[in-house]
Amino acid sequence: MARYSDLGTASAHYAFRPTLHDLTFRPFPMKNRHSFASRTFSHVFASRKTEAAARRARRSGLSLLMGSLFVAAVAGCSGGESTSGAPGGAGSGPGGSNRTSGGGARLAYQSALNLIHSNSLDEAEKELRRAIELNPAMVQAHFELGQLLVRQSYVIVGSGSRDQEKLDEGIVHLKRALEFEPGNDVFAYWVGRAAHIGEDLEMAGEYLDRAIALNPKNGLAHKRKGLLSMDQSELESACGSLETALELLPNDGGLRFQYGNALENIDQPERALAAYEQAIAVDPTLSASYNSLARLRDEAGDNEGAQEALRKFVVWQRWEQELQAAQRKVQRRPDDPQALFFLGEQFFAAERWVEALQWFNRVLSIDKRHAHAHLYCGIARRHIGDLDFSVDHLEEAAFLSPDSLEPKLELIRTCKLADKEDRILEILKQVEEEAPQDAYAYFELGRVCAQLERTEDARRYLERTLELDPTHEGARALLGGLPEAGGQ
Repeated sequence: MARYSDLGTASAHYAFRPTLHDLTFRPFPMKNRHSFASRTFSHVFASRKTEAAARRARRSGLSLLMGSLFVAAVAGCSGGESTSGAPGGAGSGPGGSNRTSGGGARLAYQSALNLIHSNSLDEAEKELRRAIELNPAMVQAHFELGQLLVRQSYVIVGSGSRDQEKLDEGIVHLKRALEFEPGNDVFAYWVGRAAHIGEDLEMAGEYLDRAIALNPKNGLAHKRKGLLSMDQSELESACGSLETALELLPNDGGLRFQYGNALENIDQPERALAAYEQAIAVDPTLSASYNSLARLRDEAGDNEGAQEALRKFVVWQRWEQELQAAQRKVQRRPDDPQALFFLGEQFFAAERWVEALQWFNRVLSIDKRHAHAHLYCGIARRHIGDLDFSVDHLEEAAFLSPDSLEPKLELIRTCKLADKEDRILEILKQVEEEAPQDAYAYFELGRVCAQLERTEDARRYLERTLELDPTHEGARALLGGLPEAGGQ
């Protein structure tokens, strides 16, 4: 009889992705947390009370750390462009100018930042307006409100439709911030960016040139200048600006895609093809790169390569559509853990770990007992090399959902990397004793042990699987592929 719950529908959500890491996802049958103490292996966790307290303390620090990252994610959700790569700008706090004064204005401004953090953008807008009303010379409030209005001017996430009135007001506030700090290249860049979005090409050029003059290493300004030059059919100039931007922003996949477009327009298809391939290497989720790559390969007579690129274009176009649907849900329900988790899942499926963490941590700020969020945080943390936090989240997921096998399997994977052999042995023993007749559990243990090159453990678990279920072809195939005895 199976001890652990069977595979649920969550895995089907990721079926479209061709190269997801080898994981299984199952729903968590939630139980009362206090009942866990009566379970067979409660003593394993009871002896770890000090560690659990330390984990909770570290997670409190993690929430604060992820706050600043989450603000960047809000920009992405609203179709914004990160200001990373544009050095020399003002800080995120109200201290961007010594003109900031008045406790009420500062409180309103800080409240707005907290609301942006929680994705309550309409309320954030109200607080920023209140801060400016209380202190009209509060530079950073003008800048934050200007950015927010530009981002909110998208009528529909993922579309080119804009609310022109909101965009124009955003430009007014961005210009106001620049009037207070005329030497701030980030402010100048944002005015130019907003003007370009609003198709005022003359204003866009003026302010982007100003940003570059103030800070020649502002990569985003060079990038936007290149896009502006393309719109003005100044193709050689566009290539030059984009090449400069690439030196400053080498990991910007969208920039490499735009550079490929510019090269195509000056009739350099071979260099354009290389640019699209580099764009995919940097950001494999950008569907437009595959589409352009397929077209150029087809024109070059590489039919097989064109078909492969076209297949990936379809896959990632679907992912982008699901991402935009998830973003719209968050815009409608910014405090709904389910909507936030769904958005995090999209980034998780694409292995964009940092962005996934931003949304899963937002879920946990609302619901600390969300076992799936802890599980996915643990996996994402492992992939970015943060093994301590990975262990913390996976231990919590296992604690919150003792009837699910996934947290234990993922904990084994992380503990292997963290060189925690004793904990691995504890988990293996726990599963063996809790599920002595569960073929599924033994197969999953065998599979994980095989992946981690624990060959003898894998052999033992797979043989036990076949004892319990002689028809289990997966166990038979995996067992046949193991190295000979003594290879561990």
